[in-house]
Amino acid sequence: MTYSIPLNDPPEIEQEAHQCWSAAYESWTTACSRIIRGAQAVSEEAIEAEMARYPGALTDEGSATLGGVGLLEHFGNVHFEPVSGAALTTDMLAARLRQYGYIYMLFWARGRTGDVFSHAVVVSHAHGGRMRVMDPGRGRGLMMRPTDYYRNALAIFVGTHARAHES
Repeated sequence: MTYSIPLNDPPEIEQEAHQCWSAAYESWTTACSRIIRGAQAVSEEAIEAEMARYPGALTDEGSATLGGVGLLEHFGNVHFEPVSGAALTTDMLAARLRQYGYIYMLFWARGRTGDVFSHAVVVSHAHGGRMRVMDPGRGRGLMMRPTDYYRNALAIFVGTHARAHES
């Protein structure tokens, strides 16, 4: 299947503290359910409850861990591709969007004070060095962001819906 980009905007969902991964996941599954045959929307609460069943999948605060990424791939219908910051280009993202639809992107980065943090967004368009994301951070929502914003990430996982890989 080939998808025409830009894709329609995914639903805007604002996260609770440390819950960006589940807010973005709900937005992503809802958007995918509109364009991918057999894809189903999954609520934040449902995916949080499923992940909480597995020790080490979430931090004490409820953030997803690197170990949780494997679980999301196992039961969350996500096909993750680890990508370096240098490989994350608008051309690469646009190719994935055309081939597989919406992207669920998780990344880990080092903050200004040296602490490591993680975040998740949904990508619906990429062109000319910029990408359209649904950022579940409070007060963010739908926005254009330079692809370079993610270049210094320690780890990036570009997620596409597993059902989109079946056809």
